Amino acid sequence: MMTRPDPVPLASTAPSAIVIGAGLGGLSAAMRLGAKGYRVTVIDRLESLGGRGSQITQAGYRFDLGPTIVTVPQGLRELWAACGRDFDTDIDLRPLDPFYEIRWPDGSKFTARQDTDAMRAEVRRLSPGDAAGYEKFLVDSERRYQFGFEDLGRRPMHRLMDLIKVLPTFALLRADRSVYAHAARRVRDERLRMALSFHPLFIGGDPFHVTSMYILVSHLEKEYGVHYAMGGVAAIAEAMGRVIEDQGGRLMLGAEADEILLRDGRAQGVRLTDGRVLAAPVIVSNADAGHTYDRLLRNAPRVDEPVRLVFRHERYARPVARGRPPHHPERPALSRPLARHLPQGPSGPRHEPVRPPPHGDRPHRRAARG
Repeated sequence: MMTRPDPVPLASTAPSAIVIGAGLGGLSAAMRLGAKGYRVTVIDRLESLGGRGSQITQAGYRFDLGPTIVTVPQGLRELWAACGRDFDTDIDLRPLDPFYEIRWPDGSKFTARQDTDAMRAEVRRLSPGDAAGYEKFLVDSERRYQFGFEDLGRRPMHRLMDLIKVLPTFALLRADRSVYAHAARRVRDERLRMALSFHPLFIGGDPFHVTSMYILVSHLEKEYGVHYAMGGVAAIAEAMGRVIEDQGGRLMLGAEADEILLRDGRAQGVRLTDGRVLAAPVIVSNADAGHTYDRLLRNAPRVDEPVRLVFRHERYARPVARGRPPHHPERPALSRPLARHLPQGPSGPRHEPVRPPPHGDRPHRRAARG
């Protein structure tokens, strides 16, 4: 186990908190807790920060193991500002132009940029007849961004009535359609359908099954651009770790959480796999939901033994549910046609050219996971 240098001392009366998982989400939670005066301990079974945003180096080259690009930099800047810090002082974030280039075996290509006129020109160059459909796609993307990101993404949705109230909007936006199906309704050219719908692959999703709400990513790219942090996403994680330490927090790497300890339905601390117990009344789990409930809370009362669970929102802290929430898999299942063509064996960074079949077939079936 590796523990980072002793943190800056805080008042002994400062409330304590434990964050399980040093991924970007866990580190973000730790930063916000530290900004509110908590003595935070972050534990992670890996020896480095970042979780799925970590990296490996080999022969002088660095490989990101998860996310590579940043599409919503203002979120990171807001996080740093909440901690009294300047993100751009700690991180060298550079805009990309172009974002990426998609190439097909027939020699054609599509270059994605932030400039809307440049994107319109690319669409007209590949398929002039789809220019009008692309304009509709832009409108569709912005509507889903405003609803799914700016609206739902900024308020808690922990009551059944909250969900019922927004169901009509989901129906109006045809959230039941997949990303690919929606693109196919706007453009006819198979290459453009692929270019406008491959984004779910970023999260391991299947464009033929992920809800069309995800086309909001196209508007995110147009509105805020695509950026790269020098040193990779792992550099962002390391900078987050420094902020936590400067706040007086502690980073315990190579330490694995075994169980979240409860008493009378309230958090008491965390037991590690080596038997040590860390006490704290506030526990944040950044582990997968399934692992949190099936493993870390394995001794907590189930649905037939109600327990009040408290979920914390950035702006809210209130009881939201009783019993054990249902298990939700971390990633949507891939369709069999797509899964057949994904690389087998250990998962790692794969930066391979996308090789779609001829235009009449589904282009994503041969997409390599990046």
